[in-house]
Amino acid sequence: MIRTIFALLFCSGLFVSCENNSAKNIEDKGKEKIEKSCDTLMQTFAEGQFKRAIQSLKQFSVVDNASIDTLTMTAFTQMTNNMNGYGNIISYELVGDKSVNDFLIQRTYILRFDNGCMKFVFTLYKGKTGWTVTGFNYDIDISDLFK
Repeated sequence: MIRTIFALLFCSGLFVSCENNSAKNIEDKGKEKIEKSCDTLMQTFAEGQFKRAIQSLKQFSVVDNASIDTLTMTAFTQMTNNMNGYGNIISYELVGDKSVNDFLIQRTYILRFDNGCMKFVFTLYKGKTGWTVTGFNYDIDISDLFK
C-alpha cells in the first residue's frame, strides 16, 4: 500500500515536472524565434537590403507601422550616406545580451564596415502573449560597449 502511494506521488511529481518543462520549452522557443528574427534582420541589413531589413520589424515588433515606415526611409538615407565614409559592409556580429530578470533583454549587435562600425540595439520584452521587440535603434556611438 505504501509503495503504491509512493509510486503515485512519484509519478504525479514527474507529470508536474514534465508539464513545467513543456511550458518552459514553449517560452524558450518564443525567445529563440525573436532572437532569430533579430539575427535575420541584421543579416538582411549586412547584405545592404536596408529597407527590407527595417520593414521586417513589422512581423515581430509592437512598434507601429507608420513609425517603421518613417524609420525605413531614414535608415536608407543614413546608410547610403554613411557608406561613403565607412566603406563597404563587412559583416555583423552579436555583441551580447543584457537581461533584467526573465522578461527584458537588450540584444546588441555591431555592423562592421571597412572603416568603422555601427551599434544596433533591440529591446526584447516577454509579456502575457510572449516575446516581442519593443524598441530598436542604431547608432555610431559605441562608447557604452566599453563600460
